[in-house]
Amino acid sequence: MRSSVRKGRAKAYAPVESHSSKKQIIAVCGSVQGDGDPYCRAGDRELTLKVPAGIEERLELRRDSTFPDMSVVLEEGARLSLREYVDMGGTTRVYLGAGAKLVHVVHQTAGDCVTEVEHDEGSKYSQTRLVIPQSNEARHSTDIKVKGPDCVSDVHSVHVVARGSAHTESDSYCDFLSTGTKAQQTHRAVLCGSKSRSSWRSTYMVKKVAQQTDANQECKALLLDRTARMTARPELKIQADDVKVTHGAALSTTIDPKQLLYLISRGVPRSRAQWLCVNGFLEDTLMRVDDPEDREWLREKVKEAITDFEK
Repeated sequence: MRSSVRKGRAKAYAPVESHSSKKQIIAVCGSVQGDGDPYCRAGDRELTLKVPAGIEERLELRRDSTFPDMSVVLEEGARLSLREYVDMGGTTRVYLGAGAKLVHVVHQTAGDCVTEVEHDEGSKYSQTRLVIPQSNEARHSTDIKVKGPDCVSDVHSVHVVARGSAHTESDSYCDFLSTGTKAQQTHRAVLCGSKSRSSWRSTYMVKKVAQQTDANQECKALLLDRTARMTARPELKIQADDVKVTHGAALSTTIDPKQLLYLISRGVPRSRAQWLCVNGFLEDTLMRVDDPEDREWLREKVKEAITDFEK
């Protein structure tokens, strides 16, 4: 039996430690905020965040160009809720020890981001990424290796492309290398900018040893400008024979007229009704975020991005 979870501090450090103010990241952790402790230490160009065995922690993080890369290590039974704001490219490497759990909530506005995840036995990883490009392009890719049995690996993404010809990309690859894994991938995209583009690709590689895998992929997109373009490419590569693996994709070029009519007939202005319908389209993915604070944080970002519907 693993020891019960203890509240405490995660440790943020780098391979080469430095306290130079020029290399100080901005990080907030609820349990140590304001106590003057040098919680985050800077070093070279990679930050390492380590959570000891049995510790449960929350962390809010914003990296700048000084730290494009980060490693997150959760020891056996550790738990971490990580909220991150990203406005540049970089690589995040995640190692989950046996029974560890990482809830990773990301708001990305630019850059080319890569997340690499390695699972040990019974570990859980949940990523929800909201991409709202503030520049011409924003990309992210997630590469997951499930090396231990009975793991849970969920990747959810929401793209809201409201700027002109902005382009977003989502690419994920999950390599199932052990038994009893449960995995979900959902993607929602709303494209309302002229000539806006978005693409989603998800690949499941289920090796022969990965029996009893239960996994699904789902992509839905709403194109609200006739010049917008969406590409969806789910892909399954299955070598095992005792699995349940599914995929699906659906594109729509209009808001459901019945939903719109229902709201308008009850006195809701048309622009407001459109906003409510778009919000409802995204809500099933946002609801997958367990923590109410994180969920509301993402909802506010979505609301800011699609307020043009109300104008």
